[in-house]
Amino acid sequence: MKLFALTNQHRISKGEATIADFQMEFDELGFNDSFICPHSPTERCGCHKPEIGLLLEAKQKYHLDLKKTVIIEDVGSTDMLAAHKVGAYKIVVATGLGERSKSDYRQTWLETEAGLLCRALA
Repeated sequence: MKLFALTNQHRISKGEATIADFQMEFDELGFNDSFICPHSPTERCGCHKPEIGLLLEAKQKYHLDLKKTVIIEDVGSTDMLAAHKVGAYKIVVATGLGERSKSDYRQTWLETEAGLLCRALA
């Protein structure tokens, strides 16, 4: 099983970090590859989730069937919406922004449901 990071990192567009910084971090965490959107949300690029550019890039590079892919994330308003658009199986974890994503921000991703809600992945 391959493990990929697909992440919005607008700090890169602000000059606060680099793509290489994030790639190194994900490599150290054991991810097989990382797909990183460096743009600010206002740039309206095709890779900033909830757009599906990062998912399509991973699909092309690794010949993935996105309908047989599991997306594990903590942000419903970006991650779950992107996963929903490609038909992936969705898991929301309570770590990070997950707890607030399931309550305070649930209205931002009402068009979809997670297949599983869990406290953490251990």
